[in-house]
Amino acid sequence: MSEHPIQNLMKTAMENIRDMVDVNTIIGDPVETNEG
Repeated sequence: MSEHPIQNLMKTAMENIRDMVDVNTIIGDPVETNEG
């Protein structure tokens, strides 16, 4: 196994977050995160 399942999960999560940020940017809503 060259990749851990967690790495694949994190990659998918990051892509989903990026898509959500892109949509929010287009709509114009501010993006709020707990990590500042």
